Amino acid sequence: MDSEPRSLGIEGIKTIVADESNLSAVVDQGSDPDRQPVDEARYPEPEPQNDRSIHWSSFACELGLQGLALEIVLNSTLESLQQDYVCLNLSSELLELVNTNIEDEIRQAIEIRLGVSLKLELLAQDELGVETPQQFKQRVLQEQKQAAIEAIRQNGIVKKLNDAFGAELVESSVRKINP
Repeated sequence: MDSEPRSLGIEGIKTIVADESNLSAVVDQGSDPDRQPVDEARYPEPEPQNDRSIHWSSFACELGLQGLALEIVLNSTLESLQQDYVCLNLSSELLELVNTNIEDEIRQAIEIRLGVSLKLELLAQDELGVETPQQFKQRVLQEQKQAAIEAIRQNGIVKKLNDAFGAELVESSVRKINP
């Protein structure tokens, strides 16, 4: 990506598309005195769901699982965690996809992470009651996208383009740039 600003031209500018290339150009304008810093602090973890204070959303992502086993874990909730027992709730549709190999893979990953042998129980629930790790991730991504959209809207250069040319931000084009 070149660091010099590009001329957008005056004719026909009706929309600013905030894709990866011009999002960084808009957000990273260090010379804009009206620029508001974007808070990139991590979103707080959800409250612990049990007495051992494990944040299931983080824990589930750190198990090193792949494929169907990962999807099962990311779409489950932690019902119970005891010294040698873990119980996960998931939808009946997901439970139908679980076989012995998948269950063993999940159990082994939890055992390795906790450093103990345990029994794993998977239960079907119509209503999970709390946010799954997948739902948590989607919510955080949506909140981050909305914060980025607001930061772009408040950017002095964007405001000037809007005032001068009637430019609009296409919200669906806003994407996270991985550094």
